[in-house]
Amino acid sequence: ELAFIRNDGMLYRVNIDRTEIEQLTTKNCYGVTCSPTEQKIAFTAGDPASVGYYQIFTVNPDGTGEKQLTNIGAGGPAWSPDASMIAFISDIVDTTDPPGYRDIYPSLYVMNKDGSEQKLIVLGINLSFLQNPVWSLDNTQIAYRAHDNNEGESQIYVVDVFGSNKIKLTNIE
Repeated sequence: ELAFIRNDGMLYRVNIDRTEIEQLTTKNCYGVTCSPTEQKIAFTAGDPASVGYYQIFTVNPDGTGEKQLTNIGAGGPAWSPDASMIAFISDIVDTTDPPGYRDIYPSLYVMNKDGSEQKLIVLGINLSFLQNPVWSLDNTQIAYRAHDNNEGESQIYVVDVFGSNKIKLTNIE
């Protein structure tokens, strides 16, 4: 089976032989990813309680058991290879700025597959974007693409799941 988002923005499931297509959600979705164990589908969708914010949800492949995992405005879910954790991106707003001016820091988080224990591992100060988290096969590191405002091009970085040992892998000019 495959999960995908149709032009209407809804999440669907289809058999590989295309014999059955089933709508799984009624939310406007993007950023869908299936767990490696095929037991859950993670996706990003608009949060009905929070206008303008997107959140990460999971749902069973049959469309049951939909659950909202985040409440901080999040997207870009990426399952760990053992399906025990999800990496995701969220913007942190600096509320110490004067009214009318806010610094926004795109940041990398990890959480358990049920949404518990959400941990900030990269605070994106000086980053104009941070995206595309990808797990190492041994579940110990996450690679991501980011653009440092002090550099010319976006780069690839890797960090361990505890937020230490951040290394820049590329030096694109």
